[in-house]
Order: sequence, then structure tokens, then C-alpha cells
Amino acid sequence: MFQKDISMRKIKKKINIGENEQYDKGIEALSKSYFSNFAKKLGEVFQNKNLDSMNVDTFIESVTQVVTFCKKRNAGLLRKDEAYISDNNIIDLINRYPRLLLQNPLQLLEEKVEIIDDLNLMDNKELNILIKSSKGYLYSVGSEKLNRTLAFLNEIKVLLPKELKPKNAAKYLLQDLGESNLQVSTEKIFQRVLHIVTVANTNIIPKKDFDFCFKRNDKEYQDRYGKSKEQLSETYILPMTKDRQEYSNKVKYIVERQARDGLKLSH
Repeated sequence: MFQKDISMRKIKKKINIGENEQYDKGIEALSKSYFSNFAKKLGEVFQNKNLDSMNVDTFIESVTQVVTFCKKRNAGLLRKDEAYISDNNIIDLINRYPRLLLQNPLQLLEEKVEIIDDLNLMDNKELNILIKSSKGYLYSVGSEKLNRTLAFLNEIKVLLPKELKPKNAAKYLLQDLGESNLQVSTEKIFQRVLHIVTVANTNIIPKKDFDFCFKRNDKEYQDRYGKSKEQLSETYILPMTKDRQEYSNKVKYIVERQARDGLKLSH
């Protein structure tokens, strides 16, 4: 009981609910845009998550940035639409990835969306669904790494079982394979996938081969495709330019060349 009392005093001291005027005003402002229980859920998030380095004012400011971003994304959508980002979706996202609030949420979210939009990977509704269902990998991976991985995979297609039309590989990774795979080295994926493109003389890769590039270690890849990590590194060089358009142009050229006459080039 004594320990419980200490915990409750600590919580009340931390959040000052009912005593911090700016906190109350912030909650009130947020509640006008969402359901009335949003304020209570926010209080619970602040109590339960490891946000000790964040004071109440910063917490409210960060949440407001997330809400502002989501309201903009919801323009033209009805609450019943699958792509609508609700207050519950925001709470769930913060619970899954509380570190979002410790950064500059609005800038971070807009950066990730801009990368995906520039590559024309998804329409607005598909992107909203990705944003609200993300487990945090989409936001934790660096923007440059995200762009480098997706821009390359944007030139690859994945042939899914029972599907006549192949799917864009970048879109497949985000929607189907799982965004956690963004953590895999861009160089490794570039080398492995490009080797398969070279051997097959096509940029359309069966799902089982594409998935294998992410899930297997170097020895398993070598046993299956006949190329060691060292051989792949020597043969397939990932462009290192920081200019995004230049990078996209270069990986597009490389993929098209390897798909057309890659084996000829290797001899």
C-alpha cells in the first residue's frame, strides 16, 4: 500500500492533472477535434509510457503536432473510411512508438510521407493506412536510408502467387512483407536482389526469392544463389550520391541494364 501511494504521488506530481493550466488547455483544444475521451487516454499514455525526459508542456506540443498532421491527412475523408486516422489510431500509434513524441513529430511524419509520395508508391488512402498501422519502423529508420531502399525497390516488381500482375517491390515491402525489414542493410538488399535480377534477366522476381533476400543469412543465400557476400559486394555497387533524383536515375539505369544483359556484363 505504501509503495502504491508513492507511485500515485509520483504520477500526480509528473502530470499535474487539474493543476497545470497549459496542460488543461492543451487537452481541451485536442478534445475539440476528437472524441471527448481522447483527453483521458492521453493522460494514461503520459503516465504509462517512459516519457520521463518530457514535461507536460512538451508532451502536449508534440501530441498537437501529430494531431495537426493527421487532421491534414484526413481532409475529404469520413470517419467511417478505413483510411481515416481516428483518435484511437493516434493513441495506438503513440503507444506502439512513444519515441515519436521525443522528436519533432510533424517534421518527421512529413519527411516520411514526402519520400513515399515522391516515389508514387501509394495513393493517399493507402498511405494513411500505413501511417496509422505502423509499428514505428517507418519512423525510426533514417530518412535517407528509407529513400535509398524504397527508390531502388521501386524499380523491382514482386510476382505474388495467384496474381497475374506483379506488385511494386517497395509497396510490397511496406504493405505485405513488413516495415521491420527496412532495418536490413540497403546495400545487402541491393546486392542480393540485383543478383537475382541479373540471373533471371528480368526485374520481376517471384515472392519466394524476394522474401529470401530479407530473411536468410549470408551462408544460406550463397548456398541457394551461388554468390558469397564478398562476391556480391564486388559485383554490385550501390550508388552513393546524396542527390535523391540522381540516385533514383542511377538505380533505375542499373536495374534496367542488369535485367537486359546482366549476365553478358558479368563475363
